[in-house]
Amino acid sequence: MSCSPSVDQRCAAAESTASGLLQQLNQLHTDSGLIGFLSAAIGAVLLGMTLMVSSARWGRLMIAIGLTIAATGLLDICLLLAGADIGTTERLRTLLTSAWLASIGILLLRARPILTSATRQRTSMTLQPRPR
Repeated sequence: MSCSPSVDQRCAAAESTASGLLQQLNQLHTDSGLIGFLSAAIGAVLLGMTLMVSSARWGRLMIAIGLTIAATGLLDICLLLAGADIGTTERLRTLLTSAWLASIGILLLRARPILTSATRQRTSMTLQPRPR
């Protein structure tokens, strides 16, 4: 983009009168952003609900991140309808989604010893002869 339509009125007018490929690309960008934000919010909440069984602290953190991602998405919609700048909330949502993805990595690294010991147990059980 050569200008910011949410801040510059001339840019917004030029974008609203654009036709063809530019309008389609803007719609695809909006649709993919909506799908991404909904997926991140739902994924974080579902992961949090799953983690509540084993680790309430991580579960609550994931649920809080998911609900905050959802809240920033709803705030974006309200600001967009009011004609205000949505850049700050988009940056916050990107930061939260990145934090959520990083925390999944941390959880997987912490779970790795558990997974490897469980795999070793399963392997050792299959290598032993079965009693008759």
